[in-house]
Amino acid sequence: MPLPEAHRRLDRHSATAQLARILRLPRIVLAALFGICLLPSGCCSLSWRPDANEVVAARELAGQGLEAQQDGNDAEAAERFAQAIEICPVDERCRRHYAEVLWRQGVGVEAINQMSEAVRLSGGDPLLRVRLGEMHLAMGDHQSALRQADLAIARAGDLSPAWALRGDLFHRSGELPEALACYHRALRYEPQNPPVQIAVARIHRDMGRPERSLAVLDAAVDQFSPGAPPVEVLVHHGRALKELGRFDQAVESLKAAAERSGRDAEIFYELADARRQAGDLSGAKLAVRQVLEINPHHAAGRQLEIALRQPQPVAATLTR
Repeated sequence: MPLPEAHRRLDRHSATAQLARILRLPRIVLAALFGICLLPSGCCSLSWRPDANEVVAARELAGQGLEAQQDGNDAEAAERFAQAIEICPVDERCRRHYAEVLWRQGVGVEAINQMSEAVRLSGGDPLLRVRLGEMHLAMGDHQSALRQADLAIARAGDLSPAWALRGDLFHRSGELPEALACYHRALRYEPQNPPVQIAVARIHRDMGRPERSLAVLDAAVDQFSPGAPPVEVLVHHGRALKELGRFDQAVESLKAAAERSGRDAEIFYELADARRQAGDLSGAKLAVRQVLEINPHHAAGRQLEIALRQPQPVAATLTR
């Protein structure tokens, strides 16, 4: 699969230059010696020595790419992965990492191309199919996303992420019963799955079943040790409690979420609103002050701050 032109340039780090230095051969001679042996596991060498060094150089470049990726240097990582693929175009792992870097850089189409090639080279690995499907879904291509989910399930029927992807597709399409059925299959195979549990809770809420929504989120919180639930779970748990008028309990969940989130204006706003509805106006003022310290332009926070200045009780609901 052709690589983006920007990544094909040969500089002092290029594969050919590295191999030329290793072998101490002119590049034109080295080019005549190139040969890649294709095996399912990726690049390997023939008995001829230059191919072995070729593999070493590709692995070294891929390693540099991984290090750059871990350091958050996506531009450097993309360059190294592209160079490694120039030498060894059949390494699905390198293609996969390259795809993820491109995806973070916003190069969605090429990321999908690289992930598609990784899927092909892997022999149709179900997890790679799911990731490819997630990319298609994010790009709005529901048909391609569904195809990847179905192919992954055909290969591994108990693969929770594949069922979750199917659920996401139906959820976005507004087919809530179908989405719920897929999410339940995902939870059957992976019960502790916060994103899926949150999605299930949202569907119950949207279907007018707030008590069932809260029950799902209660279970999501309880499956973790105290202080360990993910922030997103705590936020949704607090919102569900607020919707049912259990404001004191909502404050506890949202306070824990705010403490763990660091500086998230939306979470502090949720906490401020819960404290207001619980009757703790001083606590609400403190929380809304934190909202505006984080984001002075937070519109709902400004509205709540103004309301809290009023001497009369604040209305139970504010328009956001």
